[in-house]
Amino acid sequence: MVRETLPRLADYHQDWDALTQFEIEQMDQAVTESDVNDATARRLAFSLIVLAVVVITATAVFVTRGMVRDVSRLEKAEVALQRALAEARAGGERYHQLAEAMPQIVWTANADGSVDYYNQRWFDYTGMTFGQTEGWGWGPVLHPDDLQRCVEVWGEAVRTGRPYEIEYRFRRAADGVYRWHLGRATAVRDAEGRVVKWIGTCTDIDDQKRAENSLQRAREELEERVRERTAELASINEELTVKILER
Repeated sequence: MVRETLPRLADYHQDWDALTQFEIEQMDQAVTESDVNDATARRLAFSLIVLAVVVITATAVFVTRGMVRDVSRLEKAEVALQRALAEARAGGERYHQLAEAMPQIVWTANADGSVDYYNQRWFDYTGMTFGQTEGWGWGPVLHPDDLQRCVEVWGEAVRTGRPYEIEYRFRRAADGVYRWHLGRATAVRDAEGRVVKWIGTCTDIDDQKRAENSLQRAREELEERVRERTAELASINEELTVKILER
């Protein structure tokens, strides 16, 4: 029994040692694979980190350059705007100086037709303030018979952009007399052809108007006298004809 058991016991120990060695080898292989996987994972993580840094750096450079370009454009635009405003202010000042020196009434209006500037001659003539005649407040200055026609003609000019011209009577504050004026205005357009401003003048033509009326009356009187003389000559001619026939 001992002789049969001892060989089997030896085989059992041999198999057990083999199993133990196999398990040790499997554990070593698992450790090796784990190390390889860890190294691969570390390399992958490092690559991802490097890629992220590169992407972030490139994005930062792109955004920074874009911001620099935008800031540069804004600075240039601001400089151009300031220059344009300065030129506009200088031009406006020169225009106002010229307008104040002119003997006519000078005014400007917005694109919608509302008046936003008069020279001093307007206030001296009408005796009204800018607040009273700003925008469309100039109606009380006109003769009642000319007001509606003026509104219609001015509205048509504003709507179409065509030059504005009309004759109307303004009340002079000094004596309350209505005097004839010739009103004219021209549209100022931008680069795209849109009306941005109106520049107008009012010229006193009352003396010329009175002279024209005097000439018209003289012409009518002359024509009446010519008609009377023609009738007289026709009557005399008829009388002579009768006398000749009688003789």
